[in-house]
Amino acid sequence: MPTASDSFWILSALTAELYLIMYGFMFAAAIKLRYSHPHVERAYKIPYAHKGMWFVAGLGFITSVLAFFISFIPPGQLKITNIFSYEIFLIGGVVIMTAIPLIIYQLKKPAWYSYNQDILKENRKD
Repeated sequence: MPTASDSFWILSALTAELYLIMYGFMFAAAIKLRYSHPHVERAYKIPYAHKGMWFVAGLGFITSVLAFFISFIPPGQLKITNIFSYEIFLIGGVVIMTAIPLIIYQLKKPAWYSYNQDILKENRKD
């Protein structure tokens, strides 16, 4: 049975993994948007256009992927008796927490979309 400190660490590692997935998507989206919407005026411009974007976002993406995999290694301070159960808990948590929004998205009703469009129209009138 892990202590409260161990449990907190495991949940913090799970949270960090979920955030790292989001950061990976964010860096990939930055590269895609540079090509799909090049005409949009941005508040901040990365120098050297496409090469600069590939360097900055690519470095961020690679760092996020490496940090994601490193987080599966428990620190020495944790009293983990079975590393397999630690990793299964993290993998299972990532899969479940990633699957929940995907399931909701697949089961969405058409009325939800029209409701959001109505709210957007109301906000534009203000």
